[in-house]
Amino acid sequence: MKKINPSIIIQAIVLSLILIWLSSCKARGVKKPEFVQLPTYRIESDRNREGDLDYVFDLDALPVITIEISSNDFNTILTNFDRNPYNKEYVRADFVFDKDGKIDRFNNIGFRLRGTRGSKFRVVTGSKFYNIEKVRFFNSHFRISFNTYVESGRFYRLRNLILKWHNQDPLYAREILCYDLFNRFGATASRASYARVYLRIKEDGNEIAYGVHAMIEPVDRSFLLSRYDDNMGHLWQCGYPADLTKNLRRGLVGMEDPERGFRPAYDFKTHSEERGVLFQDAKTELGNFVTNINLLEGDEFEDWITNNMDIDGFLRTYAINVLVGSWDDYWNNANNYYIYRDSSGKWYFIPWDYDNTLGTGFNWGGGQDFSTNDVFDWGRFGEPLMNKIMARPNLRKIYSDYLTLALDKSNDIFNYKSIKTRIKKWNAMINEYVDPSMVDTMPFSQNNSHKIEDAPFMDYDAGDINFKLLSGNETNNYIIRRINSIKKQLELQ
Repeated sequence: MKKINPSIIIQAIVLSLILIWLSSCKARGVKKPEFVQLPTYRIESDRNREGDLDYVFDLDALPVITIEISSNDFNTILTNFDRNPYNKEYVRADFVFDKDGKIDRFNNIGFRLRGTRGSKFRVVTGSKFYNIEKVRFFNSHFRISFNTYVESGRFYRLRNLILKWHNQDPLYAREILCYDLFNRFGATASRASYARVYLRIKEDGNEIAYGVHAMIEPVDRSFLLSRYDDNMGHLWQCGYPADLTKNLRRGLVGMEDPERGFRPAYDFKTHSEERGVLFQDAKTELGNFVTNINLLEGDEFEDWITNNMDIDGFLRTYAINVLVGSWDDYWNNANNYYIYRDSSGKWYFIPWDYDNTLGTGFNWGGGQDFSTNDVFDWGRFGEPLMNKIMARPNLRKIYSDYLTLALDKSNDIFNYKSIKTRIKKWNAMINEYVDPSMVDTMPFSQNNSHKIEDAPFMDYDAGDINFKLLSGNETNNYIIRRINSIKKQLELQ
């Protein structure tokens, strides 16, 4: 008889035990691991961080993003949205990024809808679940996570990516232009560019063309690391009524819980017990920051704010913010910004959400329009931080100097001719793919009717002026009116 190798017997026994264990796990319903251990899914280049961002957010290119998703996971998105429009639950999908023929594939992304106003997602006409013949699709916003299912997953150093349809901008340019202006001017802000977006159902290969979206870099730990070389601090996303007054009452400060429909005005984003970044510590520091803003006065306030906050960066940012007429901001509406306290204790301001700008927005302030509003009295609520800064001659001058610098034609920042040239170039690049023949989705508002128009978002009342960006003159072109008004205010004419 042939002698059996003992190692083969041992291997067979081990394999049998593993199979028995897996079977028992299935019977007991043991949860599978959340992460896919695939270290190859750190897609990076040999460039530095800024170079990787340049590659993804390239305003001279129109990459194609295809989300490959199973019909089952697609149906899960529909079910989750019907159950709770505010849910933030991801499903698995695969991500294909095609830029000028160079294709990067990232399997096992997290994929979900983003927002509620901009994400109706479907029209049911006979079928509740996926059926290409019976379901029509609305335009939608999406969010992609590269590290929900892949541990330490990165796509050109990005953890996450936002795809936002231009539901409040028929010109398909406002938000992208604003982020471009921030970055050109040296302010710390997200990068943004364009992408064509498709959903492909894995089982039948059907594709849903969602058209041209804004591709936006989220403010997350990857963002913090690339800007401050530090992501161990406290990041707060601030929404209305986050006015930085001393009334940090219960319910205004916390961590978002979509299942309860709870989103605090000051929403802590970087809580991690594993990393030792804790909500209670962050809440204490936020309280101290807000208390000092409200209680300190005069020289004491100026000394404190210049030593504890990047005030130069804040005023540089606000020069652009007021130039583009962002009414839904901190100063006017206690909304749409981040603040970050780094691990050394320094506070930073990060602007966010710039679709309602450049002539789109509400008319406020007793009949004033935002193309001529006072740059030193922009806000209607008298938020303490800006009002105290404007009361200090040294700080007011820094802000005024930044406005002057941005208006200087030689710097090519807030210059009508160069802005018009850039927008027309972008429009020419995307126009073919905005056309209804290239889009399978339906708009559900006046805007984004699958054609490019030089017009504002008309659901908002900006008074009697139908602002233009590419045409018109000093009576109805937002940029020309804003430049002329600020030059008069600063006595530059």
